[in-house]
Parts: sequence; structure tokens; C-alpha cells
Amino acid sequence: MRAFRLCLLVVTLALAAPLRAQPVPADGPGRGERYSEVRLYVPADGALHERLAPHGVGLDHVRREETARGPAVRAVLSHRDVEATRASGVAVEVLVGDLTAHYLATRSGTCQEGRAAVSRIAADLGGTMGGYLTLDGVVGALDALAAAYPEVV
Repeated sequence: MRAFRLCLLVVTLALAAPLRAQPVPADGPGRGERYSEVRLYVPADGALHERLAPHGVGLDHVRREETARGPAVRAVLSHRDVEATRASGVAVEVLVGDLTAHYLATRSGTCQEGRAAVSRIAADLGGTMGGYLTLDGVVGALDALAAAYPEVV
């Protein structure tokens, strides 16, 4: 029985050895790839995805919008994908250069963009998690709505 336990321990350690934490990037603790919010202008022929695919850039979770320059999409891309998109010939406008820094600044109250975006909320909910409410905050807001509009909520 003792040999079995020893064998089980050795197998467990051997299997757990590759499960170590990811290395900390050289550019600071907790910092990895930098992500940016960008606006990509759709080419005249509408072949945005076809131009990006050969460069290894895939788009998901985009928001379409009409601009003075024509149709565009907003997306979040890594720094590498932004460079690859530029290399593809697609026009790129960087809206937020470093989303991690932006969210951290929004959370700490030092980012004017984030504070303006939060203050546009009609109920002025504010929020403590990057402009979002905690569960207690959501429950409180729903209770306030139910009290103000009992016939709806």
C-alpha cells in the first residue's frame, strides 16, 4: 500500500509540473500584450475581412458605425494585430491606445474619458468596477426602479 501511495504521489507531481504560472512579461508585472480600441474603416469594395485574413487578423465582437469617412467598425485588437491591419492597407484609427491602462485609470477616477462616459448614464449609477456596479449596487438600483415605477417593474 505504501508503494502505491508513493507511486501516486510521483505521478501527481509529474502531471502537475507543467501547470506552473505564466511568466511575468518583461515590461511589468501583470502586463502582457497591449490591446487597443480601434476604428477600422471599411474599404470601398467592402472586403474588410478578406483584406485582414491573409495577415492573420480576425475580427469578432465588432460594432458597426457610420462615420464622416464612411462605414467603419470598432474592435479591440492587440498591438500586433493593429500593425498587421496597417500592413494590409486598411485605414486604422486608434481610439484608446492601451485599454488596460484606460480601465485602471477609469477605475481609480483619474481618466477623464472614462468619467465622462460614466456620467452619460441617465441614472448616474457611477459604479465601482470600471464603471460597472457590484451585485449589491445592481440590487439597489433595481429596488429604486421598482419603487419609482411600481406599475412597470
